[in-house]
Amino acid sequence: MRYDVAIIGGGPAGSAVSVLLSLLGAAVALIDRTIPDIVAPETISNDTARFLKALLGSDDNFGNAIGARSSRWGASRRVEALMVPDGLGCFIDRRWVDQALRRRAQSLGATTLRAHVWQVRQTAEEWYIDLGTGAVTASFLIDASGRACWFTRRHAGAPVVYDRLIAQSGNLEHQVLPTNEAALCAAPYGWRFLSNCAGATYCTSFTDVDLCARPAPGARSARSQRAAAVAGTRWCAIGDAAGAVDPLSSSGLSTAFRDATEASGALGEMNVSKSLRAYSDRKRSDYIDYLLKRRRYYRLEARWRRQPFWTRRQ
Repeated sequence: MRYDVAIIGGGPAGSAVSVLLSLLGAAVALIDRTIPDIVAPETISNDTARFLKALLGSDDNFGNAIGARSSRWGASRRVEALMVPDGLGCFIDRRWVDQALRRRAQSLGATTLRAHVWQVRQTAEEWYIDLGTGAVTASFLIDASGRACWFTRRHAGAPVVYDRLIAQSGNLEHQVLPTNEAALCAAPYGWRFLSNCAGATYCTSFTDVDLCARPAPGARSARSQRAAAVAGTRWCAIGDAAGAVDPLSSSGLSTAFRDATEASGALGEMNVSKSLRAYSDRKRSDYIDYLLKRRRYYRLEARWRRQPFWTRRQ
């Protein structure tokens, strides 16, 4: 089958850009082999929630509003939340978001393929994508494969990696927070994010993989990394595939949606190459700003500066 655009990865960035391109009338193939196994709820800002509602074409509430946020960061006492970009925001189920966006893309005419990408070849006119049991071709390719950056790693080189952060999530038997509250807590080995969504309490712990004696089953990478390049001839990378950020920034989903919007807009321009160069320049500048901000926030915690986790981030 031949498409205008093939998207590798069906997470929030890939699913969002498939919706946006379908709205523009493009023939889209969304290729993804996995369903995320994310147990703990995530948080999004009010702005991101409004964008997601518009993308889904629905005014229905899809998350629980956060009643309060707090931090124990730089002090043992509980203080106002460290990072709240736009109000308190809401909790969301990432699995539901990804599935809802895929259903929306399908309703607009996009083709979703549950398959593994074995090989990608570029010809003079198009991309040939080998799925093992078949193949698709496309005029343009978008890498939205997350931190794996499956295509970009092979086409432009390995990403620049800034840390070894991993995330481990699980349910807590005892309720440690009031319903619909969230808390951020620094610790000698790293930090924890606690949330009580609709009466169920979850904890996600963050530390460096080499500081963890035995990562729990389901532990996933949360490291900061940026792609060696985010765009080229008839391709671009978006979301975590272009530049993954520390969950402390609370900006992963908003960045994914912004990249999806810009990439779909670039493909609608007369001079696609010029638009992609502008996208590349913006991503480079944004990541430099992010690294500076990340360092400032970690430096706010001075109680354990001699501990390896914190020494690496000062």
